[in-house]
Amino acid sequence: MKSVDVLGVKATPDKVEGLVHDQLESGSTWRSRDDMDNAAGLGRAIDALTGSPLQPDFITAALKYVRDPNPIVRMGALLTMRSYGRQIDAAPKLLTAWHDRPELYRGVRIPLPEGDLEALLLSAMAAAAQSSNITVLEALHQLVRDPSKRDLVFAGLARAEPEWMADHVSDWMDGNANRLAAILHNLPNEAKVEKVVHAMAAAPPEVRASAAEVIRRFVPDRDRAAHLISLLDT
Repeated sequence: MKSVDVLGVKATPDKVEGLVHDQLESGSTWRSRDDMDNAAGLGRAIDALTGSPLQPDFITAALKYVRDPNPIVRMGALLTMRSYGRQIDAAPKLLTAWHDRPELYRGVRIPLPEGDLEALLLSAMAAAAQSSNITVLEALHQLVRDPSKRDLVFAGLARAEPEWMADHVSDWMDGNANRLAAILHNLPNEAKVEKVVHAMAAAPPEVRASAAEVIRRFVPDRDRAAHLISLLDT
């Protein structure tokens, strides 16, 4: 295969892993002064490869480095998986990495809101999850029931398995009406959407008021929005 120009860097299949590792380790291959982390430059490179057979190779190389000895590399690899892992069905391998080597992630501090690599891995796994990933979904069901892990996996699980979310509202609602936005965005079954909204009718007034605001913001059809809001009072 001929080399491909990736934002000024020549890449061939045999060089992909080295390029990806160097970027995740030092950020020097694709750098911008606005980058908050080394994964940002790799993300630009992956985006530039849209339509190229090399793009999956770059993402797969990043997946390999979620087990790298260097925590900075692991952090960048997990950030990349959170953005691109779904394209290569990375969630099962992230689950395996978490089970096999928890010490690589748990308690390893990182300069991100997640706090440690374990939280970042869980959010990346949820973001990469697909409806066919049965074992991953089973793990996410348990995680979304855990108040300390819920917000890490909620959005990803809502996208991968919105029907399950609609059938288990009590497992995740926890008085946070903002979570309703993920359901409205991902659940095509209107009866199930109504079921979720109706379940929130038992919440305190301030939660119902927040839910109504979420509906107004995310449901452009005024008649539909008015109907859903009415379910909060029944």
